[in-house]
Order: sequence, then structure tokens, then C-alpha cells
Amino acid sequence: MRQSLARQSKPDERAANLLRIAVDDTAEDFTAQTRLLADKAFVGSDGDLVEISNPRAVNERVSIEMHRLAHYGWNSFLPLHVPERAPQIRSSTLAGQEMVYLEGMRVENTDLISSAFDYWRIYECGIGVSVESFRDDWRRSGAEAIPPHLTAGWILIVIHSLLAHARLVGQETPGVIQVVVRMDWRGLKGRMLAWDHFRHAAGGGGMADDRFVKTIAIEWGLLRDSYFEALRRVALPFFRLFGAAGWFDPDEWLSREAVDREFSRSRMKTIKLFEES
Repeated sequence: MRQSLARQSKPDERAANLLRIAVDDTAEDFTAQTRLLADKAFVGSDGDLVEISNPRAVNERVSIEMHRLAHYGWNSFLPLHVPERAPQIRSSTLAGQEMVYLEGMRVENTDLISSAFDYWRIYECGIGVSVESFRDDWRRSGAEAIPPHLTAGWILIVIHSLLAHARLVGQETPGVIQVVVRMDWRGLKGRMLAWDHFRHAAGGGGMADDRFVKTIAIEWGLLRDSYFEALRRVALPFFRLFGAAGWFDPDEWLSREAVDREFSRSRMKTIKLFEES
């Protein structure tokens, strides 16, 4: 059922504070230093968090659609089904309150899986947190070293995976009128924006700062009905860090066609934007 947007809400201080604390608490359980910490909070008309009833069941249902829309061999909040890796119910103290959450088991480096992919939590109180290492840092053994970078395609895929999950969970959570997204990029110093491992997209050298944090409140109606615009709002602030006159203008470049083109580079039919009427 579509929620009325007649009354706009602003997340209250408690919701915003819990969002920040949940990210920091989750990050402590993930050891990679170059990583993206992404979280979202589901907010109701009173500005407080909207509870997620039975996170395990919700995430299992959402995972089916994630495999169709935002799966690249992996995706945000992926529930593994091997017993020793299956999501577990845990609890921790946030802002002096005991919080229950569903924890995704982080896959450690092995000979079969060559990077620590992610670690995630979905809190019953209405917060989801995902901590991911940078896929662009992965190298085959013996491969030639190249300058540190992030590809435009991976940036878009990881943001899409987060937002797609938020939209699908929101559809399962009555009372949501706003989704607050917080992106915390760490390990950026010296990185350049690239089209692939060999071609840089923007001039001007690498990033000067090591960290970039941005919190964006997205009305539920926008995320539900105009998904690309929601994706653009979240992605543009980060891409603007790499903007360089005469080289790369993110505001002009970031179109639906550009996103489709970058998704196609993955050669996977399971990464695509939501259809819009």
C-alpha cells in the first residue's frame, strides 16, 4: 500500500544518533581498512525509527528480488545458507539501549574467496548496516600493480545494491515514509576515478582526503516511484569529489543511460535499475 506523503518528516535526533552509532559499532567487527560503511534507517511520520518485524524472514524474501536486480555474484545483505555462515541473531548496546539484530557472517580471506567481502547487520529497531571492502583492490596473484582507484561501475553497483535493498525492505515495512542513507567512505587518499583498471575517468590526480561521509534523507515516495532519481541523489555527492574541469562533469554524466552502460560492463543480467512508469 502506498504511504501518504502529505506529512513530511525529519528524523529525530535519536534516530540520527543511532544511525551513526550503529555504523561505528558494526565497523569494529570488520578489519579491512579500505572500505565503505553504508547504512540506512527507516523513518516514520513521527520522525522515529520504524521497526522491522522479523528481520530474518524479511531479508530472505528481499534476497529473492536482490538476485534478480542487484546481484553481481554477491550483493548487499546477502544471507548465506551454509550452517556455519548463516545469519545469526545477536544483540549489542547502542546509546545505552540493548538492540537485537540479524548478523550476516563475514567471509574471511581464503584460497577460494580472495577478499573479505562484507559484514552486515539488520537491527529490529529499523536500521541496516553494511561494511564492504573495495572490490577494485582485488588482484590476481602475480598481477601487475596499478595505481589505487575506484571504478565508476563498482561505485554505482554498490550504491544500487544498498538502495535496492532499502526499497525492497521498505515495501515489507508498513509505516515508512522516509529512508535515511549514510555513506561513509574510508581509505580514499590517493585514489583516482577510473572507467576500468587501465583508464582514468577524471584528471587532477588522486583524492587528497582519506574519508568522505554524507547523510541523505530520501522520501519513501521518491525511492519507490522514481528510483533512478534517488540513486542519483546518493551517488552524485561522491562522484563530485572527482569532478575536474574539462575531464569529468558528474552532474552532466550521471544519466540513466550512463548507469545502464556501466552496469552492462559487468556482463551480468542480474544488475539493473528498477523499471519506472
